Amino acid sequence: MSTKLTDRSSIPALLEEMTVEEKAALITGYSSFKTRGFEKYGIPSCRVLDGGTGVNLFQYYGDVLVRAIWEKTSVKTASLSGVSNSVLMMQILEKLDQGEELTEDEKTVMEVIEEEMKKIVPSGQLPGCFPPGMLLGATWNPEVVKLCGNAVAKEMDVYQVDMVLGSPNVNIHRDPLNGRVFEGYSEDPCLVAKLAPEFVKGIQEEGLIANVKHYAANNQETHRQNINETIPVRALYEIYFPGFEACVREGKVKSLMDAYNKVNGTACAMNKWLLTEVLREEWGFEGLVVSDWGAVYDQVKGIAAGNDLDMPGPRDVKPIVDAVENGTLSMEDLNRAVTKMLEMLLDMPVMKGRRTSVIDREYLLRCDKEAIEV
Repeated sequence: MSTKLTDRSSIPALLEEMTVEEKAALITGYSSFKTRGFEKYGIPSCRVLDGGTGVNLFQYYGDVLVRAIWEKTSVKTASLSGVSNSVLMMQILEKLDQGEELTEDEKTVMEVIEEEMKKIVPSGQLPGCFPPGMLLGATWNPEVVKLCGNAVAKEMDVYQVDMVLGSPNVNIHRDPLNGRVFEGYSEDPCLVAKLAPEFVKGIQEEGLIANVKHYAANNQETHRQNINETIPVRALYEIYFPGFEACVREGKVKSLMDAYNKVNGTACAMNKWLLTEVLREEWGFEGLVVSDWGAVYDQVKGIAAGNDLDMPGPRDVKPIVDAVENGTLSMEDLNRAVTKMLEMLLDMPVMKGRRTSVIDREYLLRCDKEAIEV
C-alpha cells in the first residue's frame, strides 16, 4: 500500500516510494494550467491561472477544452495546447459578444465548454474584471491593493483555482511599447515594494497561493524569450529586485515565477545565482519556483538551478530521468523540487478545502465602498 500525502511528515516516505519518472512528471505540467496528480499517493492535480485582474476566461476555457478532448480521445500532444485554444476561445467569445453567428464547429466547442463548466461552477456565475497593477499603483494606497487581492482570490476560489499567477507582477515600467506594462505597478521600485506585498497578503488570506512574477528584469515583450539583459548588480538590487524581495520578506509569498529573458548571460529559469543564491539563501524564500510558460529551455539545468515546477505541459520528462540515471542531475536536486511541489499542494485549496463557492456581488460592492473611503 502506497504512502499518501497527508502532511509534511509524509513527504520523506513519498520521496522514497516515488519513481524517478513519477517525480519528474509531478514537477512538469500536465496541461497548460494544471499539474499532474497521482491518485495512488493522494497527490491531487492543482489548477494555476492568470491573474492579477481576475479569472482569465480565455485561458480557463482553452485548458478545459483541451483536457475534455484528452479525456474523450486519449490524445495527449503538444499540438492540443491550452494556450492555442485560448486564442480560439477569444475568437468565439468575441463573436458571441458582438452577436455574430458561430460556425458548427464553434457551436460544438461551446457545448463542450458549457458542459464542463457546469461541473466546475454549478452556479454559472461569470467572474469580474479587476483593476490591473498600473491602476493599483496609481492609488498609492496599500489598503486598497489588499482589498483587491481579497476580492480576486474569492472569485478564483469559486472557479477552483489554487494558484493565482502574477499576483502580483512587479516588473518595473521601463518600455512604453511593452504590451504587459499595464500589469506592473510603477517605474518606482520604492512604490512597488510598498504596494505589491499587500496584494500577496490579500490573495493568501483567502487560502489561495499568490505568485509574484517575472523574476527578474522582464521589462519588455520584444524578443523576451531570447534577449540578454545586461544589468549591473547594483542596479538589480536597487531597481529590479525590491518588489520581489518585499513580496518574499514582507508578503511571505508562497510562489514565484521566473522569467523568459537572460540576466547577465544566463536564462532566468536556469540561473542559479538568481534562484538559489539570491532568492533562497539571501532572502529566505521557502516556496515554489514556477517557470514562465516555456521558459525552461533546459529541463535538467532548470532543476539544478532552483526551478521547481516546469510549465506548461505536456512535456517529455525523459531528459530528467536520463540525467538522474547518468549522474548529470542529482537526486538531491530532484527531491528538492518534488518536496517544494508537495509542500505547496498541502497549502492549496485543492487539499485544504475551498472557502468560497458562490461569487458574492454584495461583497464586491462593499469592497468598492471601502476602497473609495480609504
